[in-house]
Amino acid sequence: MKLTKLSRNFLIVLGILSVLATLSLTQLKFDYDFERFFPVDDPELEYYLEFRENFGNDNDFSLLAIENNDGVFQEDFLLKIDSLCRDLDTVAFVTGVMGPTRLSYFVNGPLGPIQAKYMHVDRPDLYEKDSIRIFQSELALNNFISETSPAVAIMIQAEPMLSKVKSDIQAAAILHTLEQYEFDRVIKSGRILGQKHFVEKIQFELILFTLLGAVILIIFLAFTFKTFWGVWVPLLVVGLSAVWLLAFMTLAGKPLDPLGTLLPTILFVVGVSDIVHILSKYLEELRWKKPKIEAIRKSFREVGLATFLTSATTAVGFLSLNTTTVIPLREFGTNMAFGVLIAFVLAFTLLPAVLILREKPKIAEQSFHSVRSFVFLHRSFMKMLRHQKSILFFWIVVVGLSAWGISNLQINGFLLQDLSKDDPFRQDLEYIETNFSGIRPLEIALTTQDEGGLFSYESLLEQEKLENFVKEEYGAGFISGPLTVVKIANMANHGGDHSYYKLPESEKEFKKMKSVLRRIAKSKMGRNLISEDGKTGHFSAKLADHGSHFMMGKKLLLDEFNESLNKEKLQIRLTGTANLLDINNEQVTSSLIQGLLLAFALVSLIVGLIYRSFLMVIVSLIPNVIPLMIVGGSMSLMGIELNISTAIVFTIAFGIAVDDTIHFLSKFRLELNSGKNYLYALKRTYLSTGKAILMTTLILCSGFISLSFSSFASTFNIGFFVTLTLIFAVLADLTLLPVMLIMLKEKFRFGKSPRKVEAERLSSD
Repeated sequence: MKLTKLSRNFLIVLGILSVLATLSLTQLKFDYDFERFFPVDDPELEYYLEFRENFGNDNDFSLLAIENNDGVFQEDFLLKIDSLCRDLDTVAFVTGVMGPTRLSYFVNGPLGPIQAKYMHVDRPDLYEKDSIRIFQSELALNNFISETSPAVAIMIQAEPMLSKVKSDIQAAAILHTLEQYEFDRVIKSGRILGQKHFVEKIQFELILFTLLGAVILIIFLAFTFKTFWGVWVPLLVVGLSAVWLLAFMTLAGKPLDPLGTLLPTILFVVGVSDIVHILSKYLEELRWKKPKIEAIRKSFREVGLATFLTSATTAVGFLSLNTTTVIPLREFGTNMAFGVLIAFVLAFTLLPAVLILREKPKIAEQSFHSVRSFVFLHRSFMKMLRHQKSILFFWIVVVGLSAWGISNLQINGFLLQDLSKDDPFRQDLEYIETNFSGIRPLEIALTTQDEGGLFSYESLLEQEKLENFVKEEYGAGFISGPLTVVKIANMANHGGDHSYYKLPESEKEFKKMKSVLRRIAKSKMGRNLISEDGKTGHFSAKLADHGSHFMMGKKLLLDEFNESLNKEKLQIRLTGTANLLDINNEQVTSSLIQGLLLAFALVSLIVGLIYRSFLMVIVSLIPNVIPLMIVGGSMSLMGIELNISTAIVFTIAFGIAVDDTIHFLSKFRLELNSGKNYLYALKRTYLSTGKAILMTTLILCSGFISLSFSSFASTFNIGFFVTLTLIFAVLADLTLLPVMLIMLKEKFRFGKSPRKVEAERLSSD
């Protein structure tokens, strides 16, 4: 009666708190800021932030590519483009709009340089001459007018470092403005519009995967327990775990990013694993005709330690993500570890309270030996006994092949790697990459010790070497820098002739255009490329996204090239957001591997302290390291490279996969301590724990494989490869693990002999 009253009061308090937690979710925020993936406390980041103060951010813009099937040089089309540019000027937080109808070049007149239009929108009779001029211009071609498709580009520059709220306002206004026009095709890109696209997908996927996770749990719980209570009780525990976790995040002011959308689904499938083990033991005890309260107590007593260990090891797997320098990964790992803790607490408070208050389940009346899983597991156990050498040989071969595959894995990452190939925003970016100058920025900081600054002729000669190097080695499209200002001035000094878009061939010729250069350098374009004292400058180029492996290789060549420069005249340093992401990809992948090793060490420590056996530590690790090796080898065979979204799989998978091994070994220890014969204890463990292991693996795999429907590559990879890891882990637990235990029978020292058990029973009597 006491337990009943205590359970009822606990559920009332818990219900009130859960309602409050649910109401707080209306304040949950969503965000996607790729700059949060920059490494913290990194000298390259510090340098970039200083550089950005002087020359601005390289991604504070939106880019529109607009197609016209009849060709670009059509009067009605160009008039609409010109009108669109004027309307975009009025959008909130826009500092400038540049399009093909606004392009101009300098011509030196009697009173100094004047600007002349590339396009005469209202003069169709001049379109042919305009097109010839544009196709001769490095500044216009493939930057604002495509050479390969009938399309033009419009760049919308935003105020620097807009907040998410202001970015959303601007993105909505740009899209609304576009709706007022009819074009054959509009391609949208840039951070401002991209962030809006990402946030909308995050919100959609949070709802999708939360519902999908709940449906999967309902199906498998119904299949496992075949009763209504066997569905709603576990669902209540894991559902409240997810609600409480999201409520804590809301109260802490933490927004959800793409990784954050995984929290409820992963918590559903991970949290229900321990509940299935507890309920399976509870039903087993009831089938052995134990009273309900005694069955509850024995279930939590026997499975309790294993559940605590599995929760600890799962949390360790997630917490190992804190070895990275990336804030979203750290937050994801910390939030998931906290969620696992919440699920554990509710499993040992809410679950027993519910079991105490409800009646004894009808399923308990079934005979334990009549359960079909018992028959299947019994046959599997007997086959395992007959084929021990074959099983061992099979896993040795698998390990060898996996090791060979892992040796061929390569670290590589792309700017668009987190978007699926059929994502419309990624397709738009690929269109721009193909038909314009490229989507990947190459940013280089220029400095000089020359008294004449970066506009001294000797410094310009070094900058020309840099420009040629970047064109040859990187395949760069549009390039701009202090040298660009000089080329424009030289062209202006020769009547706007595009053949003079180059550095003057002699210092004597260069000096003739100094007055023109000074005036053009004071223009907005000039101020964006060189500092007031002329000693520091901004060199940028647009490239195709060949991946971080390609870029890191080119960085080594750039470092070699830097050594060949006259350091007094020009010094260069690679910087920019893309460079930071490349560095981050290399560092994070390495740190995640270090985190995995740390997880190995912590799990080993936990198992070692509990079982006080080094051999038990080795036995617990082997069936869980092998699946990780198989996944690594599979990635290599599938041509998948190591990056943030794939390396994260290993730390998450290990922490989850090791749970079943711990449950198996904990049950085995209990059977031995009860005085059973070694082989009989192993058989009892196999039959009793095997069902729970199979069912939890099915639930986990179904939950994770559902994530493979995500349009985010990181989510897809976690879903697919964690599922693959868990499949091989359960195979190892039910084949390799018992074989190892049999082979190492004489080495184990835990467990009590039947004689000692009998002596303890007599002494207690």
